[in-house]
Amino acid sequence: MTSEANMEVDEKEPEYVDVTPNRKLLNPSFDKYIISTQDLPVFKQRLPVPLKIVDPSTDQWSRQEMKIFALVQPVFFDVPNSNDSFSLFFFLNSNNTLSKIEFNGETKRFSEVSEITLSYPILPRDNITIEKDHFPASMNFADLHVVFVADGYGRILIYKTGNRAKTDGWELLDVFYLPGSRAPNFEHGDDIGHPFIISDVRTLSDNKYEVLLISVFKRGQEELKEDPERTAFANEIHWLSFEIESHSKVKLSRSRRFESDGNLELATFDRFADHVIILSGRKPIVVFDSSRTVKKVKKINKQQLQEVIYVWKQTGEDLTILFKLPGSVSKNDININMKPKHFTFVTGKEKLLDGELFAEIDPDESSWNFEVKKESGKEVTNIEVTLSKKTKSSSKWSSLVPEDHKGKEIIDIEQTHIPVEESTLNPNHLEDVDMVADDEVSFLSWINGESDQVDKIANMSFRQIIFTQQLDYNAPISLCIREDVDGVLYDFIHSPMEHKYTFDAFGYVQAGKASRRFTLCSPDGSIAAVIDKRNHAYVYYKGSSSLGCTLTNTKDKKRVTVAKQFIVSLIAVDENYQSGTFGQDVVAAFATNKLAQNGHNITLFQADEKPLTHLGPNITTIDIVSPNERSIEFAKKLFTMSFHGFMLGGVFHWGESHFHKLYENNADKFSEIFLTKYDLVIVDELFSLHAMVIAEILKKMHGTPYSIYSPTHHTAFLQDLTGLGRTYGAYMGMFTGFPESFEDRYKPSRFSDRLSSFLESTSEVIVMNNIIPLLTKVPEILSFDKEFKFTEFISNAWIYMSDHFDRIGQIMPYSQDTFGVGSHCESASNVINKETLPAEFLDFVEDPKSKGTIYVAFGSAIVWDGAPDYVRDALLHAFEELEDYRIIWSYNGNFPKTDKKHIKFSKWCPQAAILSHEKTNVFLTHGGLKSLKESICSRVPVVLMPMLAEQAFNAKLSLSMKIGQTLNKITLTKEKVLNTLREVLDNPSYASKVRKLRDIYLDTPVPALDYGVHRISKMTKLRKKHGEIIYDFTHENLFRRKGIALDGFTYYCVDFLIIIGLLMLLLKIKMEKNRGTIRELLKYEFLLGHKQNEAILNINQAYGEGTIEKSVASRWFSKFRSGNMEVKDKMRPGRPREIDREAVVNASEDHPSMTTRMLAEDFDCHHSEIEKILHEA
Repeated sequence: MTSEANMEVDEKEPEYVDVTPNRKLLNPSFDKYIISTQDLPVFKQRLPVPLKIVDPSTDQWSRQEMKIFALVQPVFFDVPNSNDSFSLFFFLNSNNTLSKIEFNGETKRFSEVSEITLSYPILPRDNITIEKDHFPASMNFADLHVVFVADGYGRILIYKTGNRAKTDGWELLDVFYLPGSRAPNFEHGDDIGHPFIISDVRTLSDNKYEVLLISVFKRGQEELKEDPERTAFANEIHWLSFEIESHSKVKLSRSRRFESDGNLELATFDRFADHVIILSGRKPIVVFDSSRTVKKVKKINKQQLQEVIYVWKQTGEDLTILFKLPGSVSKNDININMKPKHFTFVTGKEKLLDGELFAEIDPDESSWNFEVKKESGKEVTNIEVTLSKKTKSSSKWSSLVPEDHKGKEIIDIEQTHIPVEESTLNPNHLEDVDMVADDEVSFLSWINGESDQVDKIANMSFRQIIFTQQLDYNAPISLCIREDVDGVLYDFIHSPMEHKYTFDAFGYVQAGKASRRFTLCSPDGSIAAVIDKRNHAYVYYKGSSSLGCTLTNTKDKKRVTVAKQFIVSLIAVDENYQSGTFGQDVVAAFATNKLAQNGHNITLFQADEKPLTHLGPNITTIDIVSPNERSIEFAKKLFTMSFHGFMLGGVFHWGESHFHKLYENNADKFSEIFLTKYDLVIVDELFSLHAMVIAEILKKMHGTPYSIYSPTHHTAFLQDLTGLGRTYGAYMGMFTGFPESFEDRYKPSRFSDRLSSFLESTSEVIVMNNIIPLLTKVPEILSFDKEFKFTEFISNAWIYMSDHFDRIGQIMPYSQDTFGVGSHCESASNVINKETLPAEFLDFVEDPKSKGTIYVAFGSAIVWDGAPDYVRDALLHAFEELEDYRIIWSYNGNFPKTDKKHIKFSKWCPQAAILSHEKTNVFLTHGGLKSLKESICSRVPVVLMPMLAEQAFNAKLSLSMKIGQTLNKITLTKEKVLNTLREVLDNPSYASKVRKLRDIYLDTPVPALDYGVHRISKMTKLRKKHGEIIYDFTHENLFRRKGIALDGFTYYCVDFLIIIGLLMLLLKIKMEKNRGTIRELLKYEFLLGHKQNEAILNINQAYGEGTIEKSVASRWFSKFRSGNMEVKDKMRPGRPREIDREAVVNASEDHPSMTTRMLAEDFDCHHSEIEKILHEA
C-alpha cells in the first residue's frame, strides 16, 4: 500500500533531548600530548592490483554528494569474521574484481591476496552502457554468512557467502534497484538505477535484516519557492526491511523513505532498529511507507526547534553569554537589562532573551560588549555578556534561564587544559574554542519505525562533528562531537544517547589537522587517530587508564595528565629500498613512484649492473646493463687518496669513457629515446654529462623541457649557475679535508678554513666552467651539433632540486625554482619494524647478553680486499675488544678471520631495518648522503670515516650538529677506533641530539618530496592546459629569475670592482696633480711677498672658495720662511733614525693648528713618533 495523501495530521510534540557531557568523564587535569620517539609497529602489504577508486564527476559537486564520497572507504573490514588474533579485509580492485586479504595478529603477517569467485559480479558488466554518475561501492557484513553490497550504480545486491574466512565463493541471493531520484520504492531486478550507499545494517535474527541507504536528489525551482528553508540538493534515507526465506529467497517486506535538507552527518539505527537516528541540517520528514499511507504533518511547537541564538558557559564566579546576530547591529539598537534575578536582552523590537535567572547575579559587577566582524564573507554581530554570580562557589547552574530553550551551554574545562605541544599544531588552523562553534543549523532526530514520526529531537546547532564510527558489530554508529577543546563520543545503545568516551583535547587536534582525510578511534576509547592526505597517521594514545599518565610538576607540585602522540607514515615499504637496490638515488626512486601515482606515465632510463624491475603501474623502463668496473686497485686508491675540486675533470672523463662504450653497444635504445616526445625530462646531474646532453637534444628536437635533480650536495659551482652563490670563504665547500676530531669542524672565523674553502671552490668552478666543456666529447658521440656549456644548461632548466640536507647544518640557498627535496624519511625507521629483519639478524641483534648493536657499512663502492692492512686490522682488533656489543659488518670482500662470536660479517644487510631496531646504538659508516640520512631517520648516532667526494663535508657537518664523531682513514689506529666508539656509546648526548635533529629535519608544512612532485605535476599540467608555446614564453619571460643567466664575472660584480678601481686610481692621480698645483701657487704668492692671509684670499678668488684651507697655507708658509722651498714629496725609502725633538716641539708651539700628521710629513717620520715626542715634552 503506497500513497501520498493530502490529509494533514497534527505533529506529536517530540521529547527534547539535552546533549550534555558527563562531567565525571571529563579530565580537567589533562595537560598535553607528548610526541613519542618510540616507533609503532606498522604492518603493510603491497597489493598486486591497485584499489578501485571512484572520484566525483564534474556534475557531482554538491556538499551532499561530496559527503557521500567521504563516507565510503575502499577497504571493508569484516567485523563478524574477525577477532583479536585474526582480521579479514575485502576490497574491489581496479580490474573490477573482489579480493580478500587476512592479517594474523599472532605472527603479525598478511596472507597472500586471493580473489573472490562471485556467482554474479558486483559492478555492472563492461557491455552495459552507463550514462549516469555513480558513487563508490559500499559493503556491510550483516553476519557470518550474509553480505549487503551497494554497487554505487543504484543496485543493492544480497550475497550468501558461507564462512568468509575459509571460502572464496559468494552466491548472489537477489538484487534490487532504485528506479530513479525520489522513486517511491525499490524494484526487483538488476537494472542500473539511482546511486546510493549503505549507511547501516541491523541484523534482528537469522533471516531478518534492516538496511539503511543514503542517496542525493535535486529539488525543483517550484519546491524551493514554496519553502525557502529547503536546499537545492537534499538527501534521501531509505529504510528497507529484508527477510531471507527458505530456499534462500529474499523478500523486501517493507520500504520507507525520508527526505532531509542541509548536511547529513549521520544515519543509523538504534540498538534494535526501533528508530532510525538522523543528524542533518533540517528535521527529516517521512515521504513514503510501503505499509501505510503517509499523511502530511502539520508542524507545531516550532519555537522549541528554532535555531540556537546564543551559547553560554560558566565558572564558579561568573557566566559568559555569546549572541551571534546576522548583519551589523548598532549599539543604540541593543538594550540589555540586568537585575539580581532577571535578565533581558532586546535588539530593536525583538526580545531574544527575557526571564528569571537560575540564581542571583551581581549587576554592578556584570558587563557586556559587542563586535561587528565578517565570517564566511558575511557581517555578523557578536555580543558578549558577562554575569557575575552573587554566590561564588564550585557548584554549577543547571541552566541559565530555565524556561528558555534558545541557548546551549558549552562545558568549559579548567585553564590547565593545554591540549598539545606546539610542534604538533598549526595555530592558524585553531578555532576560537571559548565561544565560537559551527554556524550550521543541525538536528538529531529519532524517527519511530511504527508511527513514522519524530519521537525525540536534540538541537545540535553550534556543535562541531569530529567523526562518526561503528564501534561494535551490529551496534549503532557512534557520534563524536566537540565539547570545548575535547572530543566527546556518544553512543545510541542506551536510550536516547550516552556519553561513552572522552578524547582529551581532540577538538584542538582536529582543528590543527587541516589536511585530514578521516578520523577514527579504537573500540575501547584508548586510542584515536587522524589520517591526513599525505598518508600520515597521527595516533593519540592515553593508555589503558582513562586518565592517561599522571605526572607531578616539580615547581608547583601540581598533578597533571599527559598522553602520547605517535606519527606514523602509511607509505608502503619498498622492497627495492629495503634491500638497498636504489643506492644513492633513493629520492629519485620515490619521486618516480609518487609521480606515477599522480597519474603521470614515467619512462625510467637505467644504466646499471642490475636495473630495477617491477616498479609499479605507469612506469616503464629503458634498461642498459652496465657492468660494475670497481676493482681492488680502485679500492686501494680510495683508502689513500684525498679528493679535491680540481679532480672533477678526471671523474667526468672516466664517466664519459664509460658512457662511450655503453652508447656503442646500445645505440638502438638511445634512438628510441631521441624519437620519443616526452612532457618533461628529469636529469640526474651527478657526474652525468651524457644525461645533460640527452636533455638538450630532446629540447632541440621536440621542445621538451627538463628539470635537474641532484642526489648530493649543492656545490659552489651549481650555486653560482643557479644564481644563488655565496662568498666561498664563509661557506664550507663540497671538497674539504678529512676531519679527525671535533676541532676539525668547519669554522668560518678560522682563516685556514676560509682559505681552504676558497681555493677548493675556485678550482671546482674553473674546472667545471672552463675545462670540462672544452674537453668533453659527449656531444660528438651523440652527433649533437652544439657546444655544451654548463651555463646554458643550468639556466634553461625549469627547476633544480637537491637531495641534500636543506634546513639543518649548513643551510642551503633556495628560491622558487631551486629547492630541496631531501627532508624525508619515506621508507626508513618510522615504517620499518623488527619483524622485517631476517631471523639470522634478528636473533643476533636481540641476544640478551648484548648491550646494543654497532652496525658497520661503507657502501658498495668499498671493496675491503683493497683496504690497507692497517685499516682492516685497526677496525677488526677494536671490534674484537667490544665483546659487550653485537657488531654487524656489511663486508664487500673475503671475510677476515676471527674467533669472536659477537662479530657478524655479511655481504648484504637489511640496513634500514637494522638501524631501526631499538638495540642499534651506533652506525659506523663512510658518511655517504643516503647512510647519514638513514641514521638521522632512525635516530642512531654516527661515527664517520669519509672516503671521497662530499663525505668529508658530511662528516664535518655531523661534527657541527654534534650527532657523532669521526675517524681519519689516513691516521687510523685501533686505539682511535676504540676511543671514538666508546665516546659515542657512553655519551647519551649524541643520541639525544640525533633524536631532536630528526624532529627538526621532518618538521615541514609540506613534506619536501611531496612539494617537489607537486611542482613537477603542476608545471606539466599547466603546460598542457595553456599550450607549450604560451607556457614556455610566459615561464621564460615572467617567472625565470634573471640572475640565473649571469656569468660568474658579472654575478660576482667583478666588472663593477674593476670600474670602481679605475675611478679611484684616476681620482688619486687628479688629487696628486691638484695638490702639486696648490703648492706651486703658495710658493708663487710667498715669493711675491704676499702675507699668508692675502695668499689664501687670492687663490680662493681665482679657483673657488674652499680651494685651500688656512692650516695648509700656514704649514707651507712656515717651511718657506725656514728656507725650505721644495714643494715635491721626498722619496722616503725608510724612516730617519734621529728626529730633532726640540725642532718638533718648537714647530708645534709656533703653529698650534698643525696636526701630528702634518708635522710628521714635515719631519719625514710617522705620526706616532710625533705623538710620542709631544707627549714626553
